[in-house]
This record gives sequence, C-alpha cells and structure tokens, in this order.
Amino acid sequence: MIPVVPTPVSPAVSHKPAEHRRKPTPPAAEGGVASDDVGSLAELALLRRAKAHARSDPARALALVAEHELRFSRGALLQEREVIAIEALLCAGQRPLAQQRTAKFFARFPESAHARRIRALLSEAQEPSRKPAAEPSRAQP
Repeated sequence: MIPVVPTPVSPAVSHKPAEHRRKPTPPAAEGGVASDDVGSLAELALLRRAKAHARSDPARALALVAEHELRFSRGALLQEREVIAIEALLCAGQRPLAQQRTAKFFARFPESAHARRIRALLSEAQEPSRKPAAEPSRAQP
C-alpha cells in the first residue's frame, strides 16, 4: 500500500475569513442598471432640464441648478452645472452674480474645457445687440 502524504498548501491560497476577501460587485438595480448609473442618469436629466430653461426661464433654470447642488453636491457634472448657472444668471440680467460665479469657477477649475463657452457667454451678454433675452420684449400700451 502507498502511504498518503498530505499536499502542502500553496502560499497563494488565502486562509483569511470570508469578510476579509474582496466583496463581489453589487447586482444591478431592477431593470439591469446599476445604482450608480441610475444616479448619473438622474443627474444628467436634471441638468438637461435646467439647460432647457436657461434662456427662456432663467429663474426656473436657477432653481433646478440649486436642486442639483443639493442632490448631487459631488456629482460628475459640477462644471456643466456651473456653466448653466452662469448662462441663466446672465439671461436674468444678473451680470454681477454671473461674474462672481465665473470667478469661483475659474479658481476651482482653471483648466476647464468649458472656459471658452463661459467667456463667450460673458461676451455675448456684454454686447447690447446680442444680449441673451430672458423674455421677449413687450410693447408698452
């Protein structure tokens, strides 16, 4: 008879308890979309709504921007939110507030890809013939 010799344990095999091992990725939310993706989609949808109102209803756009700040304070679209806010402020005739927000933006994101757009918005708002209108002009009775 051949004697049974125990097989040595390979150093690659872990004997740590299960809680120390890497946890599996959580399953996707209902509908096959991971919860992070759902948050990203909600963030994007909110900013799309804000952008749609930036020129036609700047007050509504700014309310949506404020909602974004509350719900997604560390969201992936922070810079985009700021561009929308600056545009809405300019359209609402609040140039000083838009300039303050612009200064904060450039202090925080000095190499932003949105720099050209922000400068164009400020320039456009400065030119009387091209100033973005918050509302169509109404004739006086």
